[in-house]
Amino acid sequence: MKAVWIMLICVVVVASLCTGLMVGYDIFRDRQNIIATEAPIPAYTDWKPYPGKDQTPLFVLPANARVRAKRIRYGKDYMAVRVQDEEGRSGWIFSGYSFRLKKAG
Repeated sequence: MKAVWIMLICVVVVASLCTGLMVGYDIFRDRQNIIATEAPIPAYTDWKPYPGKDQTPLFVLPANARVRAKRIRYGKDYMAVRVQDEEGRSGWIFSGYSFRLKKAG
């Protein structure tokens, strides 16, 4: 019985480590992207749901800004990118606005 518990604990630990590594790699890949804005883009507090007209943005990224992506998420019909402005505020911008996502080089 003791061997079963040891095996179960080992499986849980290995699964947790693998999950952590996968999430860490996903974050690493997301942060290899640069956002280049073509027009002012509002940034919101959360990426779910897609913002409606009644939501107020936290800040607006100016036109021709270049910021590094912090996280990228996908909804049913959209993509959301977490960015940080020059003042250190963090928010989500959404596909449908005028920006390009490029690999940092």
